[in-house]
Amino acid sequence: MYNQWSFKMLNTIGLLLHLLLVDIPKDIKRWLTLKAKDVAGNVIVVTGAASGLGRRMAQILAIEKKALLVIIDVDLKGAEQTVSSIVNEGGQADAYQCDIRKANELERTALQIQKKYGQLSIKHENYRLL
Repeated sequence: MYNQWSFKMLNTIGLLLHLLLVDIPKDIKRWLTLKAKDVAGNVIVVTGAASGLGRRMAQILAIEKKALLVIIDVDLKGAEQTVSSIVNEGGQADAYQCDIRKANELERTALQIQKKYGQLSIKHENYRLL
């Protein structure tokens, strides 16, 4: 009869072999063939893009990736500054003021955006609730 120690050792060896021969090669193949999604011309909504990381992400998506950005932020002045920086670099962007913690404001803003741009392609939530 096998003792408990030998079963643990066999399970460990089996797991390591599976990792080395199956899982890791699959991941390497996926990483080598991975391509960034083409978002050129898509309408992307980014919340919290008036400053910081959200602003930089909006700039990259609009300027480098050629997407049409819709920025939603409670800080309209900051959102408009982000839009200006994008437009000055040749990108397309628009800003809306909205406190996303308030459902009625969010719904109203969403309807305005849908009316102007139609169906959205991507939504990126980059906000911090205080």
